[in-house]
Amino acid sequence: MKEPALEALTTALTDPTPEAMDTLRSRLRADVQVFAPFGVGKGVEAVESLITHPTVRRLAPHLTWSAPAPGDGGLLTLTGVSPPQSPVGGLRVGVRLDDDGRIGRIEQDLLPAAPQEAAPLALTDEHKRLLDESLSNGTPVLVVYVDDGGRPRLSYRATVQVLGPDRIGMWIRDPNGGLLRALPANPELSFFYGDRPKGVTLQFWGRGRVADDPATRDGVYDGSPEIERTMDWRKQGVAVVVDVDRVEGRDSTGRVLMARDPH
Repeated sequence: MKEPALEALTTALTDPTPEAMDTLRSRLRADVQVFAPFGVGKGVEAVESLITHPTVRRLAPHLTWSAPAPGDGGLLTLTGVSPPQSPVGGLRVGVRLDDDGRIGRIEQDLLPAAPQEAAPLALTDEHKRLLDESLSNGTPVLVVYVDDGGRPRLSYRATVQVLGPDRIGMWIRDPNGGLLRALPANPELSFFYGDRPKGVTLQFWGRGRVADDPATRDGVYDGSPEIERTMDWRKQGVAVVVDVDRVEGRDSTGRVLMARDPH
């Protein structure tokens, strides 16, 4: 990277040490303009705010930067590519230099994540723990089904649990509830788990069915939170088992994409 200003910028983005920031400041115009998803501003402070933004700080240290290339409007474009498992593809930074080689304009964009190939379906111990603790964490699972009138319905369910590598289940206290009435005509179900502060989101798709055998009923009931069991101490509810076909999202390992038939 031949331009000192561009090198100073990528160095500060990667690791904004005091020395790196001082070097970058010396390469900025006082009236530098910044345009980014995290804010539009003017002046050295706007550049500092961009570099220290939490999202940039999470992404930038792990990026692999390209050589500068000519872009639109006289900008030089730098592309920082994220590792494959990142939920964001990286950063594209357009820079305009003045005649003295100082940065007068920065345009920064987030890049979408690269397409991911689906792995074979295999729910993990982490997925089981997340669902088991969803009620106590204040992140109950949102379930989507289509009712007998063809209308999508959403409801929170506190008993969703992993039953195996490709199965989840839930205990439904009301045996006459809308979800149970809808299953015979449309067994397709979708489940969404989200814990935004921890950066975890998981969506499951699958086909649900009522489990009548005592062992499965007992297992799903016993695997439900205590408060749910107490609310149905007579055990009059219904166990639903879902054959999972696809999982997408992000857990502690990074991006998640699994499918029953990966091809």
